[in-house]
Amino acid sequence: MPPTIAIAAASWALLALISLSYALRMRPSRAMPMQWGLNGQPVWSAPLWLALLFTPVLAVFVMGLTVWLTYTAVSALVIIVITLQAVAFLAAHLVHLEISRRQIQHRDER
Repeated sequence: MPPTIAIAAASWALLALISLSYALRMRPSRAMPMQWGLNGQPVWSAPLWLALLFTPVLAVFVMGLTVWLTYTAVSALVIIVITLQAVAFLAAHLVHLEISRRQIQHRDER
């Protein structure tokens, strides 16, 4: 298996595990904030299942396309690009989930 596929698959698995872990701690009927305004308040929310699937599905499309387009050109640069994409998706997903968790927790305390 080429290293680019291994890196992409590992990041997809991690994104799925992170989403599953978050889903198990939340009530299923919960709407999750997806975007915030400059005042720090959510602009819009999505159903929990959609919000938790958004980043992993986006990562599959973006990284899958990158792997497909560079499949025959496995070089150090391609491996670096896939790794940076993986780190960016994982970091963005973790930050989004943490900010959402705090927002929901703050809303529940009121």
